[in-house]
Amino acid sequence: MGLSSSTSVRVGRIELGGFRLRSILGEGSFGVAYLADQLGTDRQAVVKIAHPHLLEGPTGGLIRSRFEAEVRAASRVRHPSLVLLFTAGTTSDGLPALATEYLPGRPLEAFLEEGLNRGEVQTCFAQIASGLAALHEAGIVHRDLSPRNVIVSRSPSGLVAKIIDFGVAKLLNRAASGTHAIGTPRYIAPEQIRGAAEPASDLYALGALLFYAFSGREYLDHIESATELLLHVSKLEVAPSLRDAAPNVSDDEDALVRSLLAPSPGARPTAAQFLMKWEQLDSRARGPKALLVEEDAERAGMVAGHLEDLGYVVVTTADPKRASRAHPGDYALIVVSAHLSTVDSVRLTQHLEEHLPDQALWVAGTTFGFAWQKVGRARCIVLPDDLEHLAALSPRPPSARPTVPRPLRPNGVRAHQPEGETLPIELEGAAEALIGGGAELIATLTEATTLRDHRAMAAAADRLAQLAAAAGASRLSSLSRALNALATAQATDSLAPLVEEVQSAYRGAVRSLLRS
Repeated sequence: MGLSSSTSVRVGRIELGGFRLRSILGEGSFGVAYLADQLGTDRQAVVKIAHPHLLEGPTGGLIRSRFEAEVRAASRVRHPSLVLLFTAGTTSDGLPALATEYLPGRPLEAFLEEGLNRGEVQTCFAQIASGLAALHEAGIVHRDLSPRNVIVSRSPSGLVAKIIDFGVAKLLNRAASGTHAIGTPRYIAPEQIRGAAEPASDLYALGALLFYAFSGREYLDHIESATELLLHVSKLEVAPSLRDAAPNVSDDEDALVRSLLAPSPGARPTAAQFLMKWEQLDSRARGPKALLVEEDAERAGMVAGHLEDLGYVVVTTADPKRASRAHPGDYALIVVSAHLSTVDSVRLTQHLEEHLPDQALWVAGTTFGFAWQKVGRARCIVLPDDLEHLAALSPRPPSARPTVPRPLRPNGVRAHQPEGETLPIELEGAAEALIGGGAELIATLTEATTLRDHRAMAAAADRLAQLAAAAGASRLSSLSRALNALATAQATDSLAPLVEEVQSAYRGAVRSLLRS
């Protein structure tokens, strides 16, 4: 569809109360997409404005009501694999419009044309399926999952895939037959052709995308006419074999793709079921599986890289529900970030301790405060400030790592270690205790300084001095003893600067221990 003259005149206007339209990104069946600047911020956005002709005639009211309903639903869904909806409303001339985050990557279509390796396919499709699971849980069916409606970008931790256009997918639904079916022809499920889209329809589209990723060819690419293609799909009784197009895929990969492309929606897995099967496919050949729950891309990349060096197959997610819904045996290890923003990391860890009593469980973070003393058996792993030093840790596979003593807690009691649990850092007891317990003591010192709690400060400094001395961190030990003496004497003038020196010395000691 060519751009109409009315689309370009909007460039430069401010719409939705604070988005200045900069340029036209493209035009589709719903409306026109503009690149915009959000006023008062340095954030870019995509503003989509409905075509006026959609609102003409007796169906205009229905289109508006559906738009509002879909936007309300979409605004309740927040997930790392879904484009973020900023706001929605009407333009200055009364057209439905919405603003979403601007994603600087490229459509999945470009990556599929260039070809993805098996690891990249694994990463992208785990993210896409995770996004679908979130949509379906919110009661939203995308209806147009296609290579152009997934944006992929590269980050330090690898590829990042996000689904777009999920908020307005239902708006264009109409009595479907032949070429009138909503969606992209090669990704439309048989029931969707008949106007009965459901969550399983999105899984069919996922199967067609996966067929493309494995084979380098679009599903049913030998049929050129859209009308013939839809008629062919509507009459299929058995899904074609992926292996015919990609001879090197495994039996399990072929079976999974065929299940997604099953003509009957009831025969397809749900998004959550697909995710479990997808992860199992990857882990069978490569080793024990670790689930890493981390929102920060840089930390996720560095920690995942370290875990892979240790021999784990790492599944990275920003969704804490992936951990809370895990079953015994799903993962050899679960690693939770201490810095999650969507949930309380302490409570999540306690939940995992309670419901997965035999699960190897680590918490990774740069600092650990008072609240972490509520955690029972999970291991708190202190990340160095300069994360590249993670690469210096042991590269041995899990089966080759020795079991070493668990770190002491600040109260001096050694935490329970389930039989057979192994540790991520090959450090003997004293150094391990300083790294594991020192972080909590540093947090205690910081909070005690703010509260002017000299008693808590003295106790923490004394314990830190003992751990540092045992680990051979002489400067940290000396500074901690001095802080203990001043806190015991309730000196006030020089405590804050000294606490900062102790913090710096602790970070230096951790770096030295990790290097050695």
